Amino acid sequence: MQFYADGNIPVIPNMYFIYGDGGTGKTSVVKQFVGHKLLFSFDMSSNVLIGDKDVDVII
Repeated sequence: MQFYADGNIPVIPNMYFIYGDGGTGKTSVVKQFVGHKLLFSFDMSSNVLIGDKDVDVII
């Protein structure tokens, strides 16, 4: 358990679950989010992210 005094609550990163049919741009949408990201790819569709230094991918 962690206690935070008034006005000292830290910013907590967001988590998103994106799902849909194949070929609809689920993997590409990760580029719209700011900051460093971690992507869990369940269908091995991470080619669109090759070279992107802001995304770590787990396949």
